[in-house]
Amino acid sequence: VDAGTDTLICLNDTLQLNASGANNFSWSPSTYLTDPTISNPYASPAQTTTYIVTGTDLAGCINTDTVTINVLPLPFASAGSDTAICTGDSVLLQAGGGNNYLWQPTGSLSDSVISNPVAKPTVTTIYSVKVTDDSGCYDYDSVTIATYPLPIANAGEDQLVCLGDTIKLQATGGVQFLWVPATSLSSATVDNPVATISGSITYTVYVTDENQCTGSDKIQLELIPPLVTMVSSDTVICPGGAALLSASGGNQYAWFPS
Repeated sequence: VDAGTDTLICLNDTLQLNASGANNFSWSPSTYLTDPTISNPYASPAQTTTYIVTGTDLAGCINTDTVTINVLPLPFASAGSDTAICTGDSVLLQAGGGNNYLWQPTGSLSDSVISNPVAKPTVTTIYSVKVTDDSGCYDYDSVTIATYPLPIANAGEDQLVCLGDTIKLQATGGVQFLWVPATSLSSATVDNPVATISGSITYTVYVTDENQCTGSDKIQLELIPPLVTMVSSDTVICPGGAALLSASGGNQYAWFPS
């Protein structure tokens, strides 16, 4: 009777035994065997096990043999901790527990066959990693990368302004605000600063929400130069004489000197 050659398997793997040299067979222990009364049952032992096979020929003579199935433990696969990022950001994944790594899905990864690829998902994604040790045994783990949408920042409508005006800006879309540049603003870190107009300027507001994601928007303040047309021509009068001045282009007028 020949029970076959001692061998190695990984935990949770299945191996087909194959005895020969007799007409009838009986395996012991029967634990983890699909059928202990045939020559070639499938074995899935949870730990290293030595199986004894008893073979009987047509004359009723009996003999035995043994085979040892050495069960190797699986590597302890770790894909890291679940985390969340803002849309457009990237995150460094970090797997451990083995020698070789294979990540799925691969589309948003910098490299799918290293332990620490950079992931840049556009939607919430569950990444699974297959971790293989130097014995060829493998295990799986997964990590979820949640993606938060960017806030919709709104700096308000572009405006036409006059020199010296004070304009109250109003941003929306988040809980924290930063205006750039801070030139001529009463505060650069509130949603509604007051701008004192000294010339045309474009402000960008960065809006951060509760998830610490940031969006931006711009507002342009365009200076309107006064358009005053003097229609009177230079003239000469005698002392005590009078000349009619005439200006146009506005709604209110102030002459200097008076």
